Amino acid sequence: IAAITSCTNTSNPSVMVAAGLLAKNAAERGLKVPSYVKTSLAPGSRVVTDYLDEAGL
Repeated sequence: IAAITSCTNTSNPSVMVAAGLLAKNAAERGLKVPSYVKTSLAPGSRVVTDYLDEAGL
């Protein structure tokens, strides 16, 4: 499992945005997730989801 997650009560938007930037940069450089790896993104709150959307992540 490859996951980027956050808890609703302790979500840290800056850490989630940093993780999103890291994932975006890796994808732009050709890094691909093997088909046998399950991926998951769970931002933890609507606010964090909005930050990621606004940043294009």
